[in-house]
Amino acid sequence: MGNSWGNGKTIRREEARRRATPFRRRFLVPVWALIAFLIHSVSGCSTTLIPPKGEVADPRPVFLLDHGRHTSLVVGTAEGSMVRYAYGDWRFYADQDMRLRTGLAALLWPTPATLARRELTGPADEVTLLSHLRVGVRGVYGLQVPGHAADRLRQELDEVHGKEPEKHQYVEVYDFVFAPHPEPYTFLNNSNTKVAQWLRSMEVEVRGPALLSIWRLEATH
Repeated sequence: MGNSWGNGKTIRREEARRRATPFRRRFLVPVWALIAFLIHSVSGCSTTLIPPKGEVADPRPVFLLDHGRHTSLVVGTAEGSMVRYAYGDWRFYADQDMRLRTGLAALLWPTPATLARRELTGPADEVTLLSHLRVGVRGVYGLQVPGHAADRLRQELDEVHGKEPEKHQYVEVYDFVFAPHPEPYTFLNNSNTKVAQWLRSMEVEVRGPALLSIWRLEATH
């Protein structure tokens, strides 16, 4: 009786796998088609950054770093130092799991996310910033934002980053300390859209989808 019951369970699992396989294929095909359509639609569209208009109170420097496929943000402090932040897929960046299936999973459905943070010494200018970085940068976009908005964003991000210190992971190749982020990573909620969200909170106008790391800074007059 015991062996017969066990075989029955095995057969049912195998049948479930066979039935699930066509479903997965039917599910993945339209998802991939949608992702391909979105990428094609926005690939030629840059996201425009418009600095705060008028005189900025207690101006604070911030820098958007374009790394090619993803983006990070550097926020200047009142003391003249800098803090760099980035958002991404936990397994890909914090765990350094760069297998193809990990990357595909991050595109196809929500996955655990991470908030990366690193303090940098000043002065808060482009030359000093680039001297700190261990990763490639395709473009640097500097803006001046209100000091109160920069401080508020840093406080919010630091609170998120500091919630679970026992789960922090330092990755030397990025020179980042990775912490869990409560919002799942998705194709529509990626490192670029998250940086755009952070910039909006500091009174920077962001025009465009920001799905890809294609940026343009509008000149101030």
